[in-house]
Amino acid sequence: MRAHVRVSSAARRDTRNIGLMHAQAVAVTRTGRNRAHDGLLLLACAVVFAHALYFNHTCDDAYISFRYAYNWAHGHGLVFNRGGFTMGYSNPLWVLLLGLGERLSVPSPVSARLLGALFTFATLGILSLHLRRHCDRALPAFVALFTIACSGVVALWMFGGLEGPLLTFLLARAVLLAIDLPAAAPRRAWLELGACLGLASLTRPEAILYVAPTCAYLGLRSTERARPTSIALILATALSFYVGLTLWQLAYYGDPLPNTYYAKHLPLTGELLGRGMQLTLQYLEAYYWLPLLVCLGFILGRQRLGAKRGTLPLSVIACFFAFYLSIGGDALVYYRMWHVTLPMVALLAAEIIERLQEAAPPRAFAVTALALVLVGGNVPASFRGWNIEYLRSDDYHLRKLQHVAAYMRTLPKDTRIAANVIGILTYGSDLHMVDMLGLTDRHIAKAPGKQVGTPAHESHDARYVLEQKPDLIIPGFPALLSAAAEAMPAPMYPADRDLYARPELRRDYESGYLQICNHGALPVFVRKTYMGLLSEKCDDGAGG
Repeated sequence: MRAHVRVSSAARRDTRNIGLMHAQAVAVTRTGRNRAHDGLLLLACAVVFAHALYFNHTCDDAYISFRYAYNWAHGHGLVFNRGGFTMGYSNPLWVLLLGLGERLSVPSPVSARLLGALFTFATLGILSLHLRRHCDRALPAFVALFTIACSGVVALWMFGGLEGPLLTFLLARAVLLAIDLPAAAPRRAWLELGACLGLASLTRPEAILYVAPTCAYLGLRSTERARPTSIALILATALSFYVGLTLWQLAYYGDPLPNTYYAKHLPLTGELLGRGMQLTLQYLEAYYWLPLLVCLGFILGRQRLGAKRGTLPLSVIACFFAFYLSIGGDALVYYRMWHVTLPMVALLAAEIIERLQEAAPPRAFAVTALALVLVGGNVPASFRGWNIEYLRSDDYHLRKLQHVAAYMRTLPKDTRIAANVIGILTYGSDLHMVDMLGLTDRHIAKAPGKQVGTPAHESHDARYVLEQKPDLIIPGFPALLSAAAEAMPAPMYPADRDLYARPELRRDYESGYLQICNHGALPVFVRKTYMGLLSEKCDDGAGG
């Protein structure tokens, strides 16, 4: 009996030793895996930062948000022109963050870049944490992180000045929370998910649409279905942000939606849908159709490979695509609006690679090659085609506009200017601006006569513009020419064509060119009663 006891004790000691050795091996493996994930994350952050520096672009539209933030921080209210209450921005949370930076004496062009980098790195960080919890191998994490880091969309808009990085982070955070949320999670977890979606809707109002696929996923998922009360909590929390913002907009500006909505809105027609589809095809072609192939690969392989986590990201992409078509797309360079879909595509690609690794270990080379293709397909799109050529030309003209804004800052403070491109000119000159495209003007935004054309460039009302008696009118895209030409530039937008057709223009204005020091000549129309003041200014040597 004692011998039996001694043997049993030895066996127990052996069992404990084996268990300890196993635990140590697991800990070593987990540590090695975490180090691999950390290395990939740091490398991805370095790549996307270098990629963003390659573009080094801040768009003119961002300066509209900068103008609102500056005025708010300096006590003039959330307005574009002081005294005029029109909501010419659709990113209130972003403007608020920029305004806080202005109050801390950090100019908006600087804080926008810092925030863009911060939220881009944060998106990569939460994706890395999610994948290290779910994937034993590093290849899926490599695919996800570098699909984003190598994307021209992410890289350009990291420093682009608009809200894309913030919106993408909030939506990615909400999706990852929903994927990992157990049905028995405490109330604060459901509140956090609803708050993420609500904050996303404060960043862009259309983000409230993503509440529907998120709640549908939680209520219908095959593993643990959320209770109706939990889904109701998400809905109530998210909608409270959206409804609160809507009520505030109505009280402060007199409209329930941003003025940019009215400036861009067109009836839903086949022509509008066709434009949205055309812009979608341009985006897919620029990226070798890889985003579409990833979505189709997930759908076709879902049952065979057992892929499940990607159901919600795929639903978010579908929701975005439906919205994008309904507005007829967006024309800002490097496909700005597609920014929010990239973490979703990255999650789908990572899950495909993960399931392929589990299903076909002997084909490791083929899976690795597929992973490299998914990542590498993002790189050439940043360095080829009309986009980069257009971007360099745009950067050149925007740098020239900085000189125009500096010149205008020397004009009398009551000078009024009308233009199509208003961001840098208004932020840099601090003068009153009549926005001929209506983004920051309620009357023009709601004026009739819009037809499907270039997105956000359809609104116009030249009669109203001339009634505002602007001292200078800058037609078309304000480009500095090397020398004054014999004729004014041809009209570019409906606002220009409408303007050129008005008899009041020929009656009250003289066409000519402002010589902006040694930087070039700017085509303008000058109000005849303002000609004397402008001549005096030109005599001072600042322009002519």
